[in-house]
Amino acid sequence: MSEEVVEESAAEEHNTLPKENAVETATPALAPSSAKSQDPSGPLELAGPYFEETPDFDPVADEIPYPSLLNRLLPPDIRILAWCPAPSLDFSARFSCRERRYRYFFTQPAFVPTPHNLEQSRSSSSKVKDGWLDIAAMREAAKLFEGLHDFRNFCKVDGGKQISNFERRMFFADIEEVEDSTSELGFLNGPDFVFSGSMDKEYPKVYTFTLHGSAFLWHQVRCMVSILFLVGQGLEKPSIVSELLDVEKNPRRPTYEMASDTPLVLWDCIFPREDDPERKDAMQWLYVGDGPAAGTAKYGTAGLMDDLWKVWRERKIDEMLAGSLIDVVSKQGVKVEELEAEVRKKESKSQKVFDGGDSPRLQGTYIPVMKKPLMDAVDVINEKYAVRKGFENAADLKLQGFRRLGKSSGSNTPVIEDEDE
Repeated sequence: MSEEVVEESAAEEHNTLPKENAVETATPALAPSSAKSQDPSGPLELAGPYFEETPDFDPVADEIPYPSLLNRLLPPDIRILAWCPAPSLDFSARFSCRERRYRYFFTQPAFVPTPHNLEQSRSSSSKVKDGWLDIAAMREAAKLFEGLHDFRNFCKVDGGKQISNFERRMFFADIEEVEDSTSELGFLNGPDFVFSGSMDKEYPKVYTFTLHGSAFLWHQVRCMVSILFLVGQGLEKPSIVSELLDVEKNPRRPTYEMASDTPLVLWDCIFPREDDPERKDAMQWLYVGDGPAAGTAKYGTAGLMDDLWKVWRERKIDEMLAGSLIDVVSKQGVKVEELEAEVRKKESKSQKVFDGGDSPRLQGTYIPVMKKPLMDAVDVINEKYAVRKGFENAADLKLQGFRRLGKSSGSNTPVIEDEDE
């Protein structure tokens, strides 16, 4: 065989360019206008195929076990749970996502409460005992987020993106209790610590602020949670949410602090068909362990469950040891009601404010959100950014600035996105 024939054969073998009259299997398009097949359950005929005829190839059984391979390379607390053998032809991990679900975890009490007899006599702006959260008030406030609203007062505005539309739709917002949050901290249920009126004897508990939305602005969830914590501590009324959502009355965001980012989790992404009002996920996920002779990938040695058990057990032992230590200390010495507070010449005016972290922030006398200094309006922020970058104004930046900025970064595409989570 000549050298030219060998080279030509090798080129055909490794060629990834489309071939004529070929067929590729894929699920129907998520966008109705993109559908190319009359039979939604059958294969789609494409202009860019990979095989000259339907291959004798099982897309599941004969495919490389991608989740298992990737899980061997990833850190132990990051796992691939599923994959899609045949995504739709118009699939985009970002633009096909029509619903994003977030969960923000926190405990009840939020931090260690002080026994009643050791509390300072200072007057506090909070109507709730330090450490505890008013879950009912937080739920009332969370429900006000549902629907289509302008969230400019619940995000961080980035002048570099020149965003002018801050409307986002929230499908669901609520405070939910997380099951199985037992621990060794039984002392919290004693009469010296629990807040007045509570009949529950199962503290501490774990809750989440659960939020489902079409899209989110930069730091939007952390800003929303921050306001909910102020409501939960009795520092603000639930109606503060409605006030901040009324951008005609309050076009400028008060300078309140965002909540900590650590407990925030992007819990799920939903990829429905565009014409589905119920937003059911249309992706055909294949979970680890599913498929022919694949069960050991889930429950076998070094399988997915084995890996997750190791992570859980390590964290659980740490939790039990830390909880046991707190419980031991709470029972040592004299009884709680016999403890004496330090006599201070001057009463403390510090207010504990919970922001989702492991301990509260100490600040001076609490200033209500609507009385805090205001940030610049969105238009002013965009205008200042444009001028700082050498443009005449924001309109000049939108007219020709993105093209110039894109070229300066080595790209002909704009360096701007319409949202940032």
